[in-house]
Amino acid sequence: MPHYRVNITCPDWINSQAWKVYDWTGNLGPGERDTIELYATGIQNGLNGLRAYTTLPNGVQDERINNDTLFVKFFGNSDGTYLSAESQTDVGVLHWELRSLTNQLLSMGDVSAQQPNARICADDNQCYKLLLRAVNFSWKGHFVLRNIYDEVMVEITEATGQDQVFTICSPVRKNSDVGALGLVEPVTGAGLTANEPVRVRFRNFGLNQQNSATLSYRISGGNWVTETATGPFAPGETAIHTFANGADLGSVGAVYVFEMKATVGNDEDTSNDTTSAIVRNLFGRDLGITEIIPFYACSDTNYADFIVKIKNNGIGNEHQLGLQVNLNGNIQPAQGSFTLVAEPGATGEISLGVQGLLAGQNNLEVYISDVDGLGIDEMPFNNQKVLNFDIDPGKADINVSITPDDKPGEVSWQILNSQGAMVASGGPFNQPFGYYVVNSCLDRDSCYTFRLRDSGGDGMQGGIVYVTYHGSNLVEYFGDNFGSEISFPFCAANACSRLQINLSVFSPTASGVNDGVIVASATGGTPPYLFSLNNIIFQDSARFENLLPGFYTVTCIDADSCLIQSDVFLQTSSSVEPVSAYFMTVSPNPTTGIAHIQVNYPESAASARFEVFDQFGKLVQQGRMSRWSNEWHGNIALDNFPAGIYQVRVLGLKRLFIGRVMKNG
Repeated sequence: MPHYRVNITCPDWINSQAWKVYDWTGNLGPGERDTIELYATGIQNGLNGLRAYTTLPNGVQDERINNDTLFVKFFGNSDGTYLSAESQTDVGVLHWELRSLTNQLLSMGDVSAQQPNARICADDNQCYKLLLRAVNFSWKGHFVLRNIYDEVMVEITEATGQDQVFTICSPVRKNSDVGALGLVEPVTGAGLTANEPVRVRFRNFGLNQQNSATLSYRISGGNWVTETATGPFAPGETAIHTFANGADLGSVGAVYVFEMKATVGNDEDTSNDTTSAIVRNLFGRDLGITEIIPFYACSDTNYADFIVKIKNNGIGNEHQLGLQVNLNGNIQPAQGSFTLVAEPGATGEISLGVQGLLAGQNNLEVYISDVDGLGIDEMPFNNQKVLNFDIDPGKADINVSITPDDKPGEVSWQILNSQGAMVASGGPFNQPFGYYVVNSCLDRDSCYTFRLRDSGGDGMQGGIVYVTYHGSNLVEYFGDNFGSEISFPFCAANACSRLQINLSVFSPTASGVNDGVIVASATGGTPPYLFSLNNIIFQDSARFENLLPGFYTVTCIDADSCLIQSDVFLQTSSSVEPVSAYFMTVSPNPTTGIAHIQVNYPESAASARFEVFDQFGKLVQQGRMSRWSNEWHGNIALDNFPAGIYQVRVLGLKRLFIGRVMKNG
């Protein structure tokens, strides 16, 4: 989309005063918008009128002038206070209304991603109703209403089309009252110096105008630095004072605690004079491992998955990192570069796979060996983490996949053994209708109780729960109002493990001839069986005829909904196999979300990648394969995709490897 650089002159006029002119410079594409703040003076008690219009610079002709001007009316109250509405909108538009206790509408407006803030005029020491609702369907984000003292009065994170009503009261104000609100500069970051400007925001909370205010600050309990800010400062006015001399924040890695104070000589309320802030002089590259969590690390000695939590203690919100991984004292093959997405001070996650585990205790050591291609970061002491864990082939990997309802903080679950002791649990949760997966290591062939709880007593309307073992659903629950608690018995046994499929193949006699035949037979499951070729139509017959040379997938489903697939390539005796499903496995299959790809192929290649396609041929996921010895490994995640059959292809090797995976739930 082309962007045009324009200057817009925007005069504003209030109550017949002289025009004020603002220049805006920016880049706006067709249909885009931007916002500038207009500061008006001379506001009167009662009704006020404001008119603004835009013109293009340097005499450039605006081809449509009937949308250049806007006139608004608003009420002023110089004896009152104001309420500040601040929002961070993820979805939708939030509508607010300020009403009297007798339900008379006083003012209203909207907050959205494009208009995140609003000032609401009110009287001091007065109580009101605040109504909040979504304009269309639903709103999600973070809305906060604060009073003049910056105290939180209302806070919500979601809304529907139904009114949420809050009773609020504006504060009692003193005549003379000034206080500090916060630190404007310096802020946490890298490269702080020994002479950082110090700017403090303060507010005249009182009803009287103040001609001056006394501002002070100190760092980490040191000496106070005090200066006088010259006004006048009107009632309710917020101002910023810049101190004459800078502060020494030049020690990299240090934490500085600022205390700030604002007051006047006759201040009638000293309880709101002070506030504090923390400023960190960050290293540019500082990543630290905070935790290693076993994800699929229970019974399989061949392969295990882990979640590595890494905190970004530096700057930037995306970093490339290399990891050195030692398992039981042996260095694992390098897995290439990982990408960590985390804001400064936040923690992100990466997935890590290891192979060649021992039955019994294992020792996993993970070390950040490189950040952004520049080697070890500037604070290596937090780059290492060690985890001791057990692998028991007699155990079972049990996964609990849960989507809570619109009140996730009420939902929790437990798994109890036959003696009633809790062996696994999860929740409460924080994301309405979010998706959560917990892996638990339980005794194989033992029986348990899955208990779902709702502290609100109204169940989990619209929620979903799956308890699975090797892709087989042991518990399926589609939420309703079960009250406070509901339980389901299950046993940690793979009900589908005995289902097998065998194929008899009769290849086409020549290229382009459709006389190939595939005949399937199933054993070990629960009849009747249904068969499908390339997941098109399921049928009773296990015979598929009139087939050309090519790649085919035969799927069998039994009466218990267990599924098994087998891939075959029909070729003539003289043809060269262009694709191969041999030596490739995708497991667990079926899966409720996560599946592991393994290709047993000794070729040494610079790289290999995988692609995942849905049943309509749309590419839904791709990623990198990692090589260990004579094997290539990769992980796919279908948690956020609908149930169905997905094709998996591995590219980059001399052969094209193709397989299928079924997503349940």
